Amino acid sequence: MQDETRILRQEMEKIKLDYRKMESKLTGIDRKITEVKLKHKEMETFAPFIWKVTEFWERVNKARKDKEVRVESDPFYVGPQGYKVKLAMYPNGTKEAKNAYISLYIALMKGKYDPILPWPFLNKVTLSVLDQNPNVMQRHNFVKSFVPEASWKSMKRPEGEENERRGFGRFLSHDKLRSGCYLVDDILFIKFEIGPADASYFG
Repeated sequence: MQDETRILRQEMEKIKLDYRKMESKLTGIDRKITEVKLKHKEMETFAPFIWKVTEFWERVNKARKDKEVRVESDPFYVGPQGYKVKLAMYPNGTKEAKNAYISLYIALMKGKYDPILPWPFLNKVTLSVLDQNPNVMQRHNFVKSFVPEASWKSMKRPEGEENERRGFGRFLSHDKLRSGCYLVDDILFIKFEIGPADASYFG
């Protein structure tokens, strides 16, 4: 009886040891997964930038209930060693555009290359909703652009984490969105790109 008890205790100790080893391995794996995720998040994505927005009409419904009025893209850089930017979309519109339009804006963010960049940001900004028509020849992207003015505070070098947003309150109407192939499987693709700045401003 004593021998059996001793053997059972030894088996239990072995099981506990194996469990601790397995737990240690799993902790190590979790740590590596977290490190990979952080590295991926820190990777620089450059313009032109395409933003995939899923569950669009669900987002509209949430916005109508004031649950999630705005959705934002991941930050990205305008080229290597460029400006840091993110997009902000109000699926159900803002102010006078509410319940009828998508409102779409950009925000300049504090970036790692700001000290070597020319300020203010004066590049022409083009925002597009991409046409997903299966026939490439029949695609007509919806496009709007603006050229920043030097006096706009939103285009100055960011002092905080990000500047105030600038863009279009009435970017694209819900009616036009329904009429084309801009929205397929409740998915929208938004493209951000820039043109050259007015070099004469910088002398």
